[in-house]
Formats: sequence, structure tokens, C-alpha cells
Amino acid sequence: MNSAQTNLYRREWQAAAKSHGWNTKAGIVTALTTHASNVWESPVLNQTLTTIYEVAEAYAHQAAREIIPDDLRHACTGVALKRHVSSKSFTNADFDKVLALLRLLSNPTSLKNQLAAQNPGEAGARRRHIHVITSADAPYWQRIAKDKFGHTALDRLSLTQLSQLSLTIRNRQSPQADKELLAA
Repeated sequence: MNSAQTNLYRREWQAAAKSHGWNTKAGIVTALTTHASNVWESPVLNQTLTTIYEVAEAYAHQAAREIIPDDLRHACTGVALKRHVSSKSFTNADFDKVLALLRLLSNPTSLKNQLAAQNPGEAGARRRHIHVITSADAPYWQRIAKDKFGHTALDRLSLTQLSQLSLTIRNRQSPQADKELLAA
């Protein structure tokens, strides 16, 4: 993760922790006892929260102590990725999945957060491809998109089409950038 991603990860974790009371010892105890009454919006979201608490309890049990905020943070990572990974070792896809879960935890009523949590990898991949595409001159990428797909509306393109378009732009710009470096 780069420094911008690390800062975003920390902000999203703090928002999730604050919304559930996980940032204090007393808040964690309250959250654990309150969760038994199924406080979330749907059974699927309740199951996600239950799994987070179970994983956090396992981390705390291994260390022979009560649950601390780090246990909950690690549990969120474990639930999002289905394995334990240090945040320092996140790939972009890992980061997208953890970020989607943290955003869902901090605002579970947001439809955007619910959709992103259902398919977190696609949202991040779309965002990255669109960034590559829109970094090129607009007339250039729009002409390529029109030739390949018959329109220039990026939101109408599938992930596969966005990937093709961003790859085309990267490949065509790469030789041009090489020529500019040689000329300099």
C-alpha cells in the first residue's frame, strides 16, 4: 500500500470503529453484548458482524486477553480477505475488499456500500481502469472507445471492456513515452 492508501485505510477503520464503539474498551464490551440483539439491517449483515466478533474473540483468546481494537481490525481484514494479511502487504484487490467492508461497517444503510461489499474487487478495478483511460487526452480515448465499442460512455462498459480499453491506451502510450524519453 502506498501512503495515500494507508491514510485512507486508517480513516475508514476509525470510522468503522467509531460507529460500533470499538475504539474504547467499554465500547467493545457494549458492542459485544448489544450485537446479540441483531442490530443490523439484514441477516447477511448480521452474519458478517457475528463472524467479525468470532474471529476477534479467537485472536484475543490466542493472546489470553480480552478483545482489543486491533483484534477487531485484524478480524475485519480476515473476514474481508478470507485469510490473515498484514495491511502492509495488501494488493490493490485486497485493499478494495477491506475498504468495502470497512465502509459497510461504518454506514450499513448506504446502498453504495452494500453493493461495493457484494463485489468489492470489481469496483476497485473499474476505478483503476477508468483512471488510466481518463488520464489520456479525452479526444484520444473517446475515439478509441467509439471505434471499439460504438460509444464513449465509460459507465456503460463492462469490466472486461474497460480493461481492454485501458490496456490499449497503456500500450499505445508506452512507445510514445519511450520515444519522448529517448529524444530528451
